[in-house]
This record gives sequence, C-alpha cells and structure tokens, in this order.
Amino acid sequence: MECYIFRSLPRDSRLPGGPHFIRLSSARNVLPMNNALPSAPRFTHHLLRAAFCVMLLTTLALAQNSGQEQRPVAEPMQIQQASPQLMKVLEDWYQKTKEINKLDGEHRRWVYDYVFGVEKRSKGKFYYESPDKGRIDITGLTKDEIQNEVGKGLVARVNPRTGQSFSLKGDLDEQWVCDGAQILKINNEEKQFEAHQIPAENRGQNIMDGPLPFLFGMPPQKALQRYQIQLVNENGDRVYLVVYPRRRSDAANWKEAKVILRKSDYLPEAVMLLDPAGNKETTFKFADLTVNRSSLFNFFGSKPFEPNLRGYRRAQVGDAVAVQPPAAVVPSVIGLHGSEAKKVIEGSGYKAEFVKGGPAPQEKFIHRVSHQEPSAKAPLQPGGVVRLTYFEKQP
Repeated sequence: MECYIFRSLPRDSRLPGGPHFIRLSSARNVLPMNNALPSAPRFTHHLLRAAFCVMLLTTLALAQNSGQEQRPVAEPMQIQQASPQLMKVLEDWYQKTKEINKLDGEHRRWVYDYVFGVEKRSKGKFYYESPDKGRIDITGLTKDEIQNEVGKGLVARVNPRTGQSFSLKGDLDEQWVCDGAQILKINNEEKQFEAHQIPAENRGQNIMDGPLPFLFGMPPQKALQRYQIQLVNENGDRVYLVVYPRRRSDAANWKEAKVILRKSDYLPEAVMLLDPAGNKETTFKFADLTVNRSSLFNFFGSKPFEPNLRGYRRAQVGDAVAVQPPAAVVPSVIGLHGSEAKKVIEGSGYKAEFVKGGPAPQEKFIHRVSHQEPSAKAPLQPGGVVRLTYFEKQP
C-alpha cells in the first residue's frame, strides 16, 4: 500500500509500508493532514537524544563536508513564543526521552535529488548510545528489490521541476560510526573511509551544543531558542512537527525538517530533512525500535563502534574538512525561484546579486536561477557576493 509520510507542495514524497501520514506545504503554511503511521526508531541531538545517531549521520550526509564544525559564532538570543500546546509537547518529549541510554532499530531511507532527477532507496539499521555514540548502516536496494517494490505499486515520484518521474536506483553501501571522539564514514563499495575528529569541547554531553540539527532530551526553552518549531497537528497517537533552524551554522546544513512522533514514547516514526538549496530531500522511516538493549552482539556484533577496517584505505580529507565552517561554502541555488535563492544565499551569510539571462525555455522557468557564480560548494568568505543569472520572460 502506498504511503505518504511527508507530502509537501510542490514535493509529494511517498514511502512504502503504511497508510497516509501527513500533508505539509513547502512554505510554512500548513495544509490538512491524514492518518497515522507504523512504528519506528529515533534521532540525534536536540530533538531526540536517542535519535542522535541517525540525525548526526543524516546531517553529515546532507552537508557532504561533515564532521563537527567549530563552535558557532555568537548570535542574538531569540526564544519563540510557543503556544501552551507546543510547550506541553516539548516538555513531554523531553521527559519521556531524557532517560533513554540506548536505542536501536531498522530504517528505510529515500534521497530525492531534484537537480539530477534521481531517487535513491536504501535500508539498514542504527544504534545510539548516550551521550555521544552512534552508528548507522546503510545498504542500497538492489535492482531486483527496487523492481519488486515497483511491482507492488511503490513507483518513482514525479520531479515537480521537470514533470518527469525520478530515475530509481539503489544508494551506496555505507556505514557512519561515531565513537564520541571521531566520526567515521565508511564506503564499503570503494573500500575506503573518512575520519572526522570531534573537538574536545563538543564531546560527551556537550555534543548537544554542536552543529547537529535535532534535539532529543533538550529542555523546551533551549529547543525554542535554537529552533523555530511548529506543532502542525496532534492526535491521539501522534505528533507532527515542522522545524526550522535559527543558527546560521544549522541553516548551512539544512533548511527544514518534518518530524512525526508517536505519543506513547515520543520516539520518531519518520523524519525528513531538506538541504539549504531545496535541491535534495532525505527521508527516514523507522521500525522495530528497541530501548536500552542489554547486548548488541546479535545486532552489530560485540564492538559496534570499532568497525573492522582491515584492507580499507583512508581518504585524506577528514581533519581539514571537519573543522571548516559550513558558512564558508557557497550553497547551490540553481533551479530555485529568485526570491527563494536570495533567502538561501543571505541565510548562508552572503550577498545575492542578480543578472538577467536569456528568455525562459518554458513559462515555469521564468525568474528561476539558471547559473551562479561562484559555483556550488566553492569557498567564499562570509559577506561575499554570489551572482545569480535568472531566466527572463519570453518576448
């Protein structure tokens, strides 16, 4: 049965394995929602400590320049004026998850690339151990597994930018391991790994103050200071939240998150992250959660945070990348409307300058960015100018 975990406009993500989940707009105005979801695991950082592992690794996967960044530059303290309903949800979330020391489960992941029109599917399992250890194993679906899903009606989504269906493929086989002192990204297909050191001041309980996007076990006032949180809906079984970053250091990695929690234990059933440019969407759906498992031997082996890297080559990128502030890298805004591109560029600490380009090939491309200089991921000092060429109206 087809399952809509997060349906946003113009995006309408579809995930297998359950009934209708939620309907949200791409802007902050929220549309009505549907039914429920099945069970699942949880996340990292602020929204969920137990969700720490998954969110930690999700952020790294989105940012591509992963690792722990330097302590963020001080920014004005802001605290959201939350409704009593939202405050109760945040307090319940904090109280019900703050005592979790271990969490493991299985996950499905979908990555939608709106620029290249590719939908990548994968599956795997994850483990979190308080305060700062986590692991997630990701296995790309095979062609046969994808065809089997398609045969059951789980077809590719339609890319709203092109009107064409996404190309389906399995994702890379990877492992992400955080032992509290470093983060390992392991590429099993290429037999290589990256190691990103975590600064001493960000280890242990202090990892909650690092750059990772979600908060679990975080007091409500601290959560509201760091994030703009919207309570979209709350029914007898589930809570639906939309989260926006306040810090530039967070906004450099993600621009929006959508979270579905089950009220029985406030563990997440699904989480979606959108990258800063709005070009890539990553969604996790969780299942078979186990809290405070006594032994991991049958789950990850006896040493979950000490993977066997014999025969693997270390990629020479780790430490230098790990300490680079994400704000020093230009985000990709090609394909975005000019107004949205301006928000992304300015939100990353740069200035946007617009240049008229040629006529739009189709009406839907009018005022959308066709070229940017510097290009995406190029280094640029904060305050620098990014020139955006956009399509004009047809004569």
